[in-house]
Amino acid sequence: MATSPTQRTLAKLRSDGYSFVQVVEKWVPQARKRIDLFGFIDVVAIHPDEKGILGIQATSRGNISHRVRKIQELDSYYAWIANGNRAEVWGWSKRPKKKGSKQMTWQVKVLNDADIRVFGRRATGDDLKAEDSDDCQEVVGPNEQKDNTGESPEKIQEVC
Repeated sequence: MATSPTQRTLAKLRSDGYSFVQVVEKWVPQARKRIDLFGFIDVVAIHPDEKGILGIQATSRGNISHRVRKIQELDSYYAWIANGNRAEVWGWSKRPKKKGSKQMTWQVKVLNDADIRVFGRRATGDDLKAEDSDDCQEVVGPNEQKDNTGESPEKIQEVC
């Protein structure tokens, strides 16, 4: 059973039809920390029907904002995107399977390139912060299904 955000991400990517999926972060024992590829990528994936390579920062849902702000400061992120690749931040959390249910399931919130670029920034005259917008994409886990209205089993508060 997948236990870490990275392991859950690998399982979801494989179930979504990605042909090649690889963990690219490495553990440095001397420093006692993990080092991400280009400073922001934990997992890379290639889908047969999509252009470019998808680079994913896998984290807990509560750490999404910290990860996005870190990515926004990296020149390597902008070079990655400029070269035809894609980047996403996947924030995992355990939530009730259905509203009011005690059965918990892992669910992921996905922020894509556009979400990452505008996260936390305000336009002149804006009354709302980007964190309050509904532009972020919510994805339920591989074994979850949306109800017949197209909504997730539970309305999840937007984090981004």
